[in-house]
Amino acid sequence: MGHLTRVRLDPSRAREVDDLIAYLRRLRIEAGGMSIRDIQRGIRELRLKRGVPDSAPSVATIHSCFQPGRKRLNVDTVTDIAAVLGLNDDGVALLRQGCQLVMDRVSRSLVVTTRADIAAAAATFTGRRHDLDRVLDMTASRPPDDAPLVITIEGMAGVGKTTLAQRVCQELESLGDGYDTRLSVDLRGYDPTEPGADPDAVIRGFLVHLGMSPQHIDGLSPSERREHYARLLAERRALILLDNAADETQLRPILLSVSPSTILVTSRRRLHDLDGAARLPLEPLSIDDALDLLRRLDPSGRVDTDATAATRLVHLCRQLPIELAAVGSQLASKPDWSLSDHVERLKVMPSFDISRPAFAVSYQNQSAAAQRLFRLLALHPGREFTDDTAAVLSDLPPAKTGELLRSLFDEHLLLCPTEGRYQFHDSIRDFATTLVHQEEPASGQRAAQGRVLDHYRQRLAEDADPAWIQAERSNLMACLHLHGHDEGIIALVAALHPRLRTMGYYDDVRIGNHTVLRLAQAIGDRGAEADALSGLAEIARLTGQPRRAEDLFRRVLVIRRQIADHDGEAHALRGLAQVSAGRDFVAAADYYRQALDLHRRNGNGPGEAETLWGLLEIARIFEDYATVEANARSILEICRRVGNRIGEAHALCGLGTAFARTGDHEAATTSCRRALSICLDIGNRRGAVRAWRGLGEAALAHDDADTARDAFTQAREIGSAIGDRAGEAHATFGLAEVARLNGDDREALALVADAQPVFQDLDDDPCTVLALDLRGDMAVAQGDRDAARAHWEEALVLATRHALPQTARLRAKLDGQNASHDPPFSA
Repeated sequence: MGHLTRVRLDPSRAREVDDLIAYLRRLRIEAGGMSIRDIQRGIRELRLKRGVPDSAPSVATIHSCFQPGRKRLNVDTVTDIAAVLGLNDDGVALLRQGCQLVMDRVSRSLVVTTRADIAAAAATFTGRRHDLDRVLDMTASRPPDDAPLVITIEGMAGVGKTTLAQRVCQELESLGDGYDTRLSVDLRGYDPTEPGADPDAVIRGFLVHLGMSPQHIDGLSPSERREHYARLLAERRALILLDNAADETQLRPILLSVSPSTILVTSRRRLHDLDGAARLPLEPLSIDDALDLLRRLDPSGRVDTDATAATRLVHLCRQLPIELAAVGSQLASKPDWSLSDHVERLKVMPSFDISRPAFAVSYQNQSAAAQRLFRLLALHPGREFTDDTAAVLSDLPPAKTGELLRSLFDEHLLLCPTEGRYQFHDSIRDFATTLVHQEEPASGQRAAQGRVLDHYRQRLAEDADPAWIQAERSNLMACLHLHGHDEGIIALVAALHPRLRTMGYYDDVRIGNHTVLRLAQAIGDRGAEADALSGLAEIARLTGQPRRAEDLFRRVLVIRRQIADHDGEAHALRGLAQVSAGRDFVAAADYYRQALDLHRRNGNGPGEAETLWGLLEIARIFEDYATVEANARSILEICRRVGNRIGEAHALCGLGTAFARTGDHEAATTSCRRALSICLDIGNRRGAVRAWRGLGEAALAHDDADTARDAFTQAREIGSAIGDRAGEAHATFGLAEVARLNGDDREALALVADAQPVFQDLDDDPCTVLALDLRGDMAVAQGDRDAARAHWEEALVLATRHALPQTARLRAKLDGQNASHDPPFSA
């Protein structure tokens, strides 16, 4: 390989993923158009030198790195491609920096707060009757029911676009217009510090509000998510507020083509290119409306008695509601001042820029403690903050902080869209950000943000309520982008990762671990680097990407051995066993035994239990039910000792399997019911899928078709809702066996045909064998012996490869012997 230096990258100029892709394309041209397979071979050689054998991205992955339109890129893959293409070490380092900047920006765009309601308009809303009536008239003369009504409200910052949109929603509700769904989001189109909200992230959030589980949403592609979003809203009459839109490109994926919904859009930009949208350009308040607003805020009568000074105030505030509200609150708080005094005060305020003197009036009227809190709130990582987080930022008691927040709210320096949750208007946040950088030392800023990180980490360590995590999720994710807090962010992700994984927010888990990976590599923390790779591997395994998971676990294993982290080594071995099981049971069992030995030497009971579970699964597949029962009892003892309730539930399911297969129906049912009770109690729906399947299997073994059907139906519905593809497929196969038991061969065949492709996609050869075996039986029942033979022959190839127990039975069927033998029921 040569050393290219002609193609350079300025990291500060790379803002989008397509910028990086264009750079790689230019590099490839400079390298003579190297083939994708040669690039793959080069990456494998590079990684082998680093001690990561047999590790290279697929041809398809490498090819996609040269195709514009992607949303994400793997930093390691990009830099390895560039190195293979001949970029020198300095260039690779510069490229890595550029990639990290771009991917950090991409990650921040995915942190979006969506709502299943629309906040009420500010109490200071005044006037705008003409504009309000125009929008209401638009909604009254909406297009036919199959087309959505899109209304854009456009105007400068602070002119009152959001408040008008919120007031429209309030009036529509009071008119009883029959909207059954409300959704809203701040698209951050003009945020000076944060990128605009990613449209797909907005749709993800809306889908949760529309009833889909995070796991299910994560298992879909962006186009599939949009299809679900459109389908769900085609059935509803929704009122949707898309606030602070950047442009038409950001909006189009979120807009609908068929829906009886009304969509209100606010933007500083004139959105000429939204086909079919009704537009309302919003101007500053009229003089009369502006004076009415001042009268409402100061009912003393001074606005009328000194109309000249009042009018000067209106002009100084540029007739903008946000500035008038800030100044108006001062009129009531200083009744002994004349309006001319207020005018003079406003004229001498520091002119940070043309819009800020009005805010400075309210700010300077605050106590020193309130001013300090106002400044520090600009450092909060998320869009919304509570009394608790504000207290942590300011290092003040919560009661005192609550008083200060209410004072800032009363002065219109804060908004309160939801009880107990505050936020800035964009223009005021910009003002506060300027002040905090001017007034607070850098060390004080770092200390305040460090306290927030510590606060969130401590809350998570205290077994935080899932409802709290849900409410704070956007703030927690925003913490990942604080600068200068690498170790704090790494610790936060370690505490947050398992919670988000359990709740099904897999994309958030990916973002968190990619962030940790970048930080760990920058500071040389090999343990944290391995933790991040392991977290990414777990999500790849859970979402049906076994090959990617295996590659990541291999990288983890190399690092764990290099740093002599034996517990981590055992975890990586267990991960490799999990992704190997289903296609290489000999290798999987070997990985599990290595992990089990390490866990036992280290006295790691929970790790031992998880590893025993893997060996239990292999024993179940090979119909070794004595080992299944023994391992389940060992797991049960360990999990009860350490208080691991989900592990206890899994162990009970394992016992249920052993009892059902050895004919003890009552004990099997009792064990699985106890497991289900635990899962329901702790809210673990994935575990509930397994318990319902166990109840179905126990009933099926007892020829109780009705009970089995009910249990498998429950398992399938929950599995579908949470995106548990394996659990859903197993339950579907169980329903196929119920249909077969009832003599409904057509239904059985349809169900097993649904389950088989999922088993194949998940590299689950034993279940694929079961599915093919049953399809062969159904083909015989329908008189199609050629189809039956084809299914059995395909099943035999897989069964023979793994020496599965079905091998002899399949050979007997193909030989025409024991043709009536019933295959075992679903695992």
